[in-house]
Amino acid sequence: MRKKKTDRPCISAIRRRECLAQMFGVFFGAKFALHPNVVKAETESFPISESDPYSRYVLTSKDFQNVKQERAWCDRAFPSWTYMPWTYQWTIGYNDAAGDWSQGHGYNGAFLDGNGGTPDSPMGKLEWINRFGLRFYLDHAAGKGNLHLWDGGKQKPHLTELHGNGVRTVPVNATLEQKLRGILHDNIMKVKSSPFRAAYALDDEVSWGHFAHPTMWQVTDDESAYTKWLKQIYGMEATPLRSRWNTYEDIRPNLANWSVKDFNASPLMDQWSFNDSYWCNFLGDLVEYSKVLDPQTPCGI
Repeated sequence: MRKKKTDRPCISAIRRRECLAQMFGVFFGAKFALHPNVVKAETESFPISESDPYSRYVLTSKDFQNVKQERAWCDRAFPSWTYMPWTYQWTIGYNDAAGDWSQGHGYNGAFLDGNGGTPDSPMGKLEWINRFGLRFYLDHAAGKGNLHLWDGGKQKPHLTELHGNGVRTVPVNATLEQKLRGILHDNIMKVKSSPFRAAYALDDEVSWGHFAHPTMWQVTDDESAYTKWLKQIYGMEATPLRSRWNTYEDIRPNLANWSVKDFNASPLMDQWSFNDSYWCNFLGDLVEYSKVLDPQTPCGI
């Protein structure tokens, strides 16, 4: 007779902690990369089993995909320290005098703003950047209001949503990805001819929530995504049943009565870990798309 699945910690959860302990030895050994004998000893002492669900997740999941970090690629983008002033309230214009002043005061960089789809704003700024050899980055390359939701106090009308167990006000899904790809494409095409482009920033202060504000909602409206992720983590046979999306209020009322033995925040922690993974993969896909458009230029946030 099979036992009913619950939200209680399971054997796979214990293996998950064991796997992390094993992996720590491997990753700690990486700091001795110049000493192969040390690395060999570390990895032999802490083997990772492909038969364990969490080990397999770490070894195969998109969540742990390598990121391109080539020294020559980065050196070409930033051959030296680059000072890129934020010119939102720049009052001296973009003429010869402004260029001479910038260089004379050590400003060897600049920035362009992709918000609104007009990165060369005011008109002629990109030509001015090229003329004075200022390395620049394109900010808001994927626009505004999607990756970073609200500026200032604009989140106040949305506090109930932030604290609830619904879906992010701008769901992270295939529709949003196509929208941002379009914005990214248009912006990059308008500036990639410049030999002084250094980097593209998708947006500033991005978050699946709002800054560091405690957020409970689900990052995506894809109803199958969370279950698929749980199966990667715990394995098909030991996946815990998560019948609902929790908030902190599902835990707080129990704190006064729970002992350490009874304490169980795993449903909420799984949700936040899922949101992190889904969000980072979404950003990673946008970064990879920018490399398709312009392989020579780094992209990030």
